[in-house]
Amino acid sequence: MKQDQIVSLNVGGKYYMTSVSTLTTYPDSMIGSMFSGRFPKVRDNQGNYVIDRDGKIFRYILNFLRTAQLCLPERFAEWDLLEAEADFYQIAQLSEAILTAKESRGLYCSNVTFELEQRKHWGGLTEWYGYTDSNIIRSMPKLSRDDDNRLICNLCKVDEESLRAGICKCKDPFKRFFQEISNAGFRYCSSVAENLRKSEEIVVWTFCRGPLYSQ
Repeated sequence: MKQDQIVSLNVGGKYYMTSVSTLTTYPDSMIGSMFSGRFPKVRDNQGNYVIDRDGKIFRYILNFLRTAQLCLPERFAEWDLLEAEADFYQIAQLSEAILTAKESRGLYCSNVTFELEQRKHWGGLTEWYGYTDSNIIRSMPKLSRDDDNRLICNLCKVDEESLRAGICKCKDPFKRFFQEISNAGFRYCSSVAENLRKSEEIVVWTFCRGPLYSQ
């Protein structure tokens, strides 16, 4: 599709008109991939490209693609839905803007910390642990943990025969965990490494969330 081509969209029954260049502002995002030819597209009977997502919220997604600014009503309340849509479209810049907007409106009522612990053992075995409130962990769809606080990556959890809690087989586990922690509103604060035993090295990253925290 040509960058200057005008397209009409049917997003959950709501209709929009925009350009391919706007939709591909962030080419590595899901929506950028949809209109760069990497994914097949579906049209309705009127020829509109169909996106089976929330049509009302899409106006904020589209405006962000146009201006790189997140413009929300003063009494906007559908934060969970907006974050879910930003996650679906995989627009990292929008997710960051949402978190900034929430912080500026004081929606994080108290400071919270998240400690991500990496335990490196001799032989190449690496285990991951996450320490924070259980409700926060449950808000991270790509992560969970067992009773010993060992993190479970839900993206590679399918390999249960050779995977146990605390061992992530993703190409870059830290990047995977960091992204999910960041999506939950946390920012990196500090890190520390120590050798408790000759056979084990522990690295702890601390992330913070709250109105008193500034990057």
